[in-house]
Amino acid sequence: MGLGNATVWVYARRDRFAKAWDHAGAMLLFEETGGSITDVLGRPIDLTAGRTMSANFGFVAAPEGVHGRVLEAVHEVLREQGHAAFLQRL
Repeated sequence: MGLGNATVWVYARRDRFAKAWDHAGAMLLFEETGGSITDVLGRPIDLTAGRTMSANFGFVAAPEGVHGRVLEAVHEVLREQGHAAFLQRL
């Protein structure tokens, strides 16, 4: 259809993690249709980390062609809102 959509999910705390069973199916469908999904730091999602996706923090999902720009906007907003610590790798 030529339409695009982006989803950003940032938890209020660094010790909060997504559950693999809540997201894996939708992630597969989104990626198969040309979407790109990373965590807030831009790392690929690691579903092998166990039931809780402890290798990643948050999600940024957007069409592949704009994912980088969406990720940059997320970083800018986090810094502006005083959450720059969320962008530090653990």
